[in-house]
Amino acid sequence: MGEWRRAPDGYERFRNPGVYRTARTPDAAIHGMLAGSLDAAALYEAAGRVKPLVSEPQDPADLDRALARWKPLAEGGLALGEAFRARLHSRDQESALHAAESLSIMEVRHARAIESARKKGDSYLVARLYAELAELAGKGSLRAFYYREAFRALEELARAGALKRKHVSLALSIHLALGRLREASALLDRVLLARPDDPEFLELLADLRFRLRDYAGLRWAVRRLQATGHLGMGPFAAASSRWL
Repeated sequence: MGEWRRAPDGYERFRNPGVYRTARTPDAAIHGMLAGSLDAAALYEAAGRVKPLVSEPQDPADLDRALARWKPLAEGGLALGEAFRARLHSRDQESALHAAESLSIMEVRHARAIESARKKGDSYLVARLYAELAELAGKGSLRAFYYREAFRALEELARAGALKRKHVSLALSIHLALGRLREASALLDRVLLARPDDPEFLELLADLRFRLRDYAGLRWAVRRLQATGHLGMGPFAAASSRWL
């Protein structure tokens, strides 16, 4: 085969593919270029082999590499879980088993992250991790169970009087994911009783009313924002354009 070496031009590596160094991923190709062991053609070749996780069919090796790098709440986790769930129904038993084992690995990493967050007393992080687990679970009773656990963690924050906009926003998304529209409305009503002029919660209320096509409720929320002097100002400028 000869000694590994850099290709003298962009075509030689294709004429003699077994002679020149290659990289399996674009990241590896970039590191090789910086180290002087690879040329630009290696990057083009590696990039051409990369496919989105949502493409069909997925290369098991690509999925394994993505899983090796993935951590809970990292970008791309939901797409990765969806790709494995799709392979659960494969006619190839080996592929289906591999998908089940991979989803189990994702659940175990979540469980460890949740345990770590609980030891640190970070209830919001616990809620986020359970909410992502629910989305990864797809449909069914397991999804509902994880959402309930997420909501339970948020209730701990509520009892401690530490609710912030991001907490209420997550609680609303959980209610809406479970089809609990009345509960979502009731939650915001309770929050606004304590903070009637809070512009961030009024914005969430306006978004919810708009989503439910409750235009009378939307009009009330917008008028409250006007009364507090926040409508169309600063961070609420983009928000108001969503409702008009």
